[in-house]
Amino acid sequence: MLKQIRTRHRHNAAMRAACHLIARADRDPSTGQLKVEPADLAALIFGRSRLRIDEADALEYLNSALVATGNRRIDADTNA
Repeated sequence: MLKQIRTRHRHNAAMRAACHLIARADRDPSTGQLKVEPADLAALIFGRSRLRIDEADALEYLNSALVATGNRRIDADTNA
């Protein structure tokens, strides 16, 4: 039960941070893509919640929030 609560807290904190980051992101004028990086999300989550996530997890949360807000996801290959 406690593990489920921690998992839910981690997920909610990561998604809130991802949406916050996306809402304040600039767009690349040439492509129209938002300028957001998984490393920025990982740092924001740590700063807000003291939760450490790796960049692969940050990319998944970021892509989820991007798609949920009507934006294109970030390709993992271009963000290595």
